[in-house]
Amino acid sequence: QPQIPFNPMINAGAILISTMVPESFQIKKRYSISTKELLEVDETVKEDKDSEPTTKLLEIDHFLTFVRQMCGNDDIQVNAQVYESERNTGYKNRSLAWEMNDRHVFDKLMRQHGLTVDASIIEDILSVYFRLCSIEVDCIDLARAGTIIANQGYDPDRKEFLITPRIATITTSMMSGTGLFDGSGEFANAVGIPAKSGVSGGILACVPGRCGIGAFSPVVDQKGNSYRASKMLEILAKEEHLSIFES
Repeated sequence: QPQIPFNPMINAGAILISTMVPESFQIKKRYSISTKELLEVDETVKEDKDSEPTTKLLEIDHFLTFVRQMCGNDDIQVNAQVYESERNTGYKNRSLAWEMNDRHVFDKLMRQHGLTVDASIIEDILSVYFRLCSIEVDCIDLARAGTIIANQGYDPDRKEFLITPRIATITTSMMSGTGLFDGSGEFANAVGIPAKSGVSGGILACVPGRCGIGAFSPVVDQKGNSYRASKMLEILAKEEHLSIFES
């Protein structure tokens, strides 16, 4: 039986999500292209009859559109420099992906497309993962996305639900328990706000029914969480009584 990682807040779960991004895994004729071309939105690849077709995980355009809607910012893009760095140095994630393959995590995906896992397929999966990790946002973007999650998926500006209340509830609960890696328990005790951190130093936090908060400071602690952003949220939570555990 495949040992599926069910937590998207950790690397293994996020890598699996990369294979589940709607329509991301498609079989098309693809050829050797540059990183810049790989990142371009609405990319068109010309066929070359003398080239051998390969299977590639393709565009994340639809997901990028969703992120732009959540953040209310049509200018959000994948940072090509960050993507290139991740792609060239992501050794732990490569090891993790191969371990997941050994545990049959990708079997369903392979059966759907009649494929056999090889090094190129694992690189395809990681390519999508690295691009998702390289989407560039600022504090305002984080706060707005957090506000929508805090409002059970409802966007007050667009006056529509961008995600369902059930998904918003699942997201907040998972953020509360595992959103700050191994520091999640300490953060829940000190701050008490559902949040998700990134190793870039950003933290997206949401107070259910009240607001979203974006925080950023690039210095991270040993657990991968921004030290100053965490402290800022701790002070803010105490001053404004934002902790969801406070009666």
